Amino acid sequence: MVSVKRLQYSNFIIPLIFIDLLLLPNFPLFVMPMSLPIVMIMVVLKKIKIEKDKYYVVYIIMVFFVLASVVMSFLQRDNYLVGINIPVENIKRAFQLLTSFFYFFTIKSCASDFKMNIKKILMIFVTLYISLGLVSYYNTALYFKILELLSINNPFVSDWFLRQRIELFRYSYIWIDPNNATYALQMVIFYMLVNEKLNLFETLYLYFSLILSLLFGMSTGGLISATSFFVLYILNMVLRFSDVKTSYKKILFGIISFILGVIISGTIFIFLKDKFASIIEYSFNRMSNNTSGGRIDKYSFMFGNKIPNIIGEGYVLIREGLFFRPHSDHLRFIYSYGLIAYISSIWFFFRKVLYSSKYLFIIPGFMAYSINSLIDEQKILLVLLCLLAYLEGNKNSESNSNIHNTNKNQFITVDR
Repeated sequence: MVSVKRLQYSNFIIPLIFIDLLLLPNFPLFVMPMSLPIVMIMVVLKKIKIEKDKYYVVYIIMVFFVLASVVMSFLQRDNYLVGINIPVENIKRAFQLLTSFFYFFTIKSCASDFKMNIKKILMIFVTLYISLGLVSYYNTALYFKILELLSINNPFVSDWFLRQRIELFRYSYIWIDPNNATYALQMVIFYMLVNEKLNLFETLYLYFSLILSLLFGMSTGGLISATSFFVLYILNMVLRFSDVKTSYKKILFGIISFILGVIISGTIFIFLKDKFASIIEYSFNRMSNNTSGGRIDKYSFMFGNKIPNIIGEGYVLIREGLFFRPHSDHLRFIYSYGLIAYISSIWFFFRKVLYSSKYLFIIPGFMAYSINSLIDEQKILLVLLCLLAYLEGNKNSESNSNIHNTNKNQFITVDR
């Protein structure tokens, strides 16, 4: 049986973490979530129970190779670049990556003890995201004043750029990268679509919010991940509806939701077609640059420059005397932390999507990992890890509950 004290921890820590990650900004002086010290204390003081399962073993393997890569980076000849202290940056980034998994084990443990509904928190996040997006759309200056009040500084936004081409401003919520903000919202929306019980209004509201987020963020990766999700999501619905056990009510609900979603999407497109035209043109230009003279060239250069190794070079990758940004965590893990750490990360983050449609919400995370970065901005990684951990923990909670009920019934039977 789970102790009352542990239940109190679970009842407190699950909403605290999700509220912090989704609704609150980072620490003003340090780019890290406000809940990180609490989570670290709980893990270090063993206030939560960490199962020694496959996740734990893979994490320990990853820790070893990440730390080994950081140590190896100290042996590099060049330890300083303009504006970058390489050893400090490598240590900081390794700390950021490895402590992120503390959230996973904390949520997984707490969700195993206590099944708590996070749907309201997720819905509030979607509403706040879209509301702030509407502010940025109609009054960009007010949006930046709000960010300033929250002590949020976005280094990717240039005042000159905004003055010259305000229509190309890309919304990033209270985070830094607009792609990451789009991916995080998609993970939350997709999680609710496949794992929460939603009425018709809630389903349509999420569809509507998803469309607006693509309009605000102008993320090519976000568009690709949304398309990929819905292809698999609709295919899964078709397979489910073909099952004789599926009720007529569920089939009708799915058909009505899809039709109304198409109608709403078409209505939005008609009213905002001029804006959509400029966004589509801008997105295709960016995609063309990324393939013809951007990311593809970087990927080719990276593989042609150096053969991957078991142990990496640390986070800061130096090529031809310059700080190299790979724009893909496949390359980041392979060259920064080594092949084994890379395989471990793929296993940890994404393997579940191959086995159940409940994990389709991972798709935006995989897109970020592939063409942007899942690990550079810590909160998007934490959103993925916490939703994954919450789902895994709930499975354990249901399993434990079934075992307990079975044992109870057996005891009653014997007693009789």
